[in-house]
Amino acid sequence: MFVRVCEIMAIPKAIIRFMPEQHDVRRALDDAMALCRTILPAGQDDALGNAQIVLAEALNNVAEHAFAQLDLVEARLTAKLETGRLLVTIRDRGQAMPGLRIPEARHHDLSGDPADLPEGGFGWMLIHELTDEIRYDRINGVNRLRLWFQLTGSGEGPRLPQ
Repeated sequence: MFVRVCEIMAIPKAIIRFMPEQHDVRRALDDAMALCRTILPAGQDDALGNAQIVLAEALNNVAEHAFAQLDLVEARLTAKLETGRLLVTIRDRGQAMPGLRIPEARHHDLSGDPADLPEGGFGWMLIHELTDEIRYDRINGVNRLRLWFQLTGSGEGPRLPQ
């Protein structure tokens, strides 16, 4: 039986525990965004919008790739404020990223026939474009992806890639 635990341990740090299953990614994302809203100061619409897009991609990657052909175990997401930035960390015991490295941002030529465009491959480009900093490591079988988002307070909405 799956039980999702969502708790605020101490402001300004939030923790979400979830099973990295495809059908639960949306609930985990909703919980993550609700918790980020509780720790972010008012007027941080840019950081919140960027975090939502990036976390949707990252959580989907965990569900689709890290646990492909593995038994599921609980994953963990933490969020906290850190010197003018929002830091979100995702930890899981799934498969390591290829080469133990963050995938490069792949830019696609979008000028051709829409039917010829690749179906995927845009996620890491978005993650690179919408974060201030990204770090990945794997220690003792645990993947740790850290994503920093600059706090701007401009209220102009998410910063989309150029």
